[in-house]
Amino acid sequence: MYIVRNSQPDVPFHLNAVALDEEGEQVPNERLLFQIQSSDSDVVAVSLGEDGVSGTAHFGRSGTASIVVSVSARSTGEILGSFGAQFTVTTGDPAAISGGSIVFEGLSEA
Repeated sequence: MYIVRNSQPDVPFHLNAVALDEEGEQVPNERLLFQIQSSDSDVVAVSLGEDGVSGTAHFGRSGTASIVVSVSARSTGEILGSFGAQFTVTTGDPAAISGGSIVFEGLSEA
């Protein structure tokens, strides 16, 4: 979890995924298509640049937002997986919680 102030200037980011083909060889990012989405763009707005692997995050009002990146094969459009990040945006100096987790019964995280 990232905890930031709403006065935080925009932050650049870069996406990178480790995708493997059927033989276990790593697939380069150029063969992947990334889509990024914020659960609440008023809290954290994200946008990808023209290169499709870097962009900018903008922090707005206080609250929470999850950022999800979907990764697809560029050739087929078939989704390969996803990853993400969570943000808490505060109105003052950030304060951290000491930990936390969420457990989904019968599921294990990859």
